[in-house]
Amino acid sequence: MVTAADEPEARLRGGIQGALQYITKPFDPRALVELLEQTLSPSAPTEREQRRKVQAESLEALARFEKTGALPDGAPAEPRVRITRLEHSPTSPSPAPRIRAARERVGELTPKQRKLLEALATRTPVTAVAQQLGISRSNVYASLRRIGRKLGLKGTNELLALLRQGVLLDARAGPGGPPAAP
Repeated sequence: MVTAADEPEARLRGGIQGALQYITKPFDPRALVELLEQTLSPSAPTEREQRRKVQAESLEALARFEKTGALPDGAPAEPRVRITRLEHSPTSPSPAPRIRAARERVGELTPKQRKLLEALATRTPVTAVAQQLGISRSNVYASLRRIGRKLGLKGTNELLALLRQGVLLDARAGPGGPPAAP
């Protein structure tokens, strides 16, 4: 695995996911060749055996980390790192009431603000939406900050995430679903 991620947690993750070697950028091409020769040498164990060994070592290091809070390099750990998506992280209180309140406030937005949100809800990049609407990208972000405050959201990242998940604008029709066709 060749990567720019040089943190001990990233190395653990790479080993658990089956990387036989872990090389960080920038790297010396000679070092890469040496690692490849070592890994692919006819006298080396099979790829499957090497992968199992690396995974076992990485899982042991993870277990030590879980037990002691010390990373593989012996350094104390920062706050707990999630190694896989399967691992459950502590959940915060349900955001549903705040999101419901934001949905209810969407009707208070100006037509221009709604048009901006509808354009962004299609997962079109902010730069492309800015070009479509004939405004600068910085104006789009400034508008998103104002809209986020008006809706009571934490920031533009949360606003964009809710838009792209289809959670915010779909709810404008109300709890009964979309309005009936005229």
